[in-house]
Amino acid sequence: MIAFGHNPRVEIRREPGLYIFLDYAAMGKSYLARMIGLACEGGMPYVPYTYLDYVRGLDLTSACERCRAELVMVDQYDLYWEDAALRRQIEEIAKRAVVLVDLKDSDVPLEPDDYVGIERTENLLEVS
Repeated sequence: MIAFGHNPRVEIRREPGLYIFLDYAAMGKSYLARMIGLACEGGMPYVPYTYLDYVRGLDLTSACERCRAELVMVDQYDLYWEDAALRRQIEEIAKRAVVLVDLKDSDVPLEPDDYVGIERTENLLEVS
């Protein structure tokens, strides 16, 4: 389990692998990506990856290697899923880190280890 933050505390109850969120909208995925980004800025081994990062040419593998990422969140992947090199990077990173993918298009050729959901209360944001 990966846990960080407070109010809300974030708990990711998964082992390394590739996970796609079950629900498509309004469950807190972008909020979770921001929380992961704040933790990353605080020195935690986490990497948020957004469409803006993709457009700017940020290499996901390099970003993960710099901090020895244990947690990666790929937000709004349906906007840039056609990049086969990035897809291979995501699959490779998932061998050693928890990779959470926000994906709204079920036709995207990405094979998850499992699907996850978010449960959110005032004090806890749990991914399981």
